[in-house]
Amino acid sequence: MLETDEDVSRAMARVGSESQRLNELATSMLQLARHGAQPPRTERVDIAQLVSDVVSDLRAAYPGQTIHSPTDAATPFVAIGSPEALHQAVLNIGANACQHNPVDTPIEIRSGRLSQTITFAIPAAPTDL
Repeated sequence: MLETDEDVSRAMARVGSESQRLNELATSMLQLARHGAQPPRTERVDIAQLVSDVVSDLRAAYPGQTIHSPTDAATPFVAIGSPEALHQAVLNIGANACQHNPVDTPIEIRSGRLSQTITFAIPAAPTDL
């Protein structure tokens, strides 16, 4: 399915970072079970890069679906938050769109900034209702 060496390298890098993210999630769950709720780790999160990573993850999981983002990763904007939680939230929204839209419906993940608020959106697919 992956046609170029660059595609394979990008997919392998995403598998590695997804493995790390899942490891951190499992570690957090173990800590929660042992010590109760701890405040999540927060740091500066490059939202454009996060959306780009999610799009790559979704393309690997839904190879027949056209998935893209108009977010320009060369012009980052930053939020303070939990990188794992933000990644999971955007991934859940994107996966939901992939699961509940026909394969021939392109999925677009948009992110933006409104004052002090970061927004994520997936425009609704046209319907025949």
